[in-house]
Amino acid sequence: LEPLRVRQWVIEDIGIRDELCVAVTEILFGFAGQTAIGCATVTQLTLFPRRSRSIWIAAWEQRKLSSIAASFDYGLNAAATEYDGKNKYLRITDIDDATHEFLKSDLTTPLADLAMSADYLLEKGDLLFARTGASVGKTYLYRQYDGTVYFAGFLIRARIGESADPEFVYQATLTDAYKKYVAITSQRSGQPGVNAQEYTDYQLMLPSRTEQQQIGMTLRSLDNLITLHQRTCPIFCFCAHGSRTNFASALQG
Repeated sequence: LEPLRVRQWVIEDIGIRDELCVAVTEILFGFAGQTAIGCATVTQLTLFPRRSRSIWIAAWEQRKLSSIAASFDYGLNAAATEYDGKNKYLRITDIDDATHEFLKSDLTTPLADLAMSADYLLEKGDLLFARTGASVGKTYLYRQYDGTVYFAGFLIRARIGESADPEFVYQATLTDAYKKYVAITSQRSGQPGVNAQEYTDYQLMLPSRTEQQQIGMTLRSLDNLITLHQRTCPIFCFCAHGSRTNFASALQG
């Protein structure tokens, strides 16, 4: 596939002519030109996922979350109090529904003995899952720039092990396959909710760790680009979100 074909797909097939929209797929193409996923490129997976699947699927391995996470833990059972300027408290409502980033407009601190609550401190690579309510399934990947963060009781933390890239695993939770799993599993319980054991049973496709890192970085770059332009170019965001979702879902089949 040539860059011209990628641009043609965006401009003619989708009907978007804004240069920022075209840039979305050029990001994907730039990655595909350097790295192969099995035998197929990222661009091939994006444009022709069904045609490519039989080619690349054998190079990937299906794994349960339980096999790639060192532990699954429930959060701190404590109320929130006024923010002390350092120790942040992350609850389900503090995770943005669209970006999955930590909302810092109304920061709080857990009302608990923090000296005895070190087990609830988030570390680089920790992935959180909402376990109940209307937001069940919502995820958040801890990033060091969020600072000192304790996670609350209605969240479950998966501490991703060395065999998997946390960014890639997080991106896999934004796919249609993951959303379908959460919807089905939640219905089985009779009320909106997925517990730690049920999350451990979720299966995803994993390439080599190196490829995981490259794919994760590419999708993260796309997320950042969408965030950068979401206020100034609504058309870009519409195109970008669609391209990004299709791409991530294609990777997970």
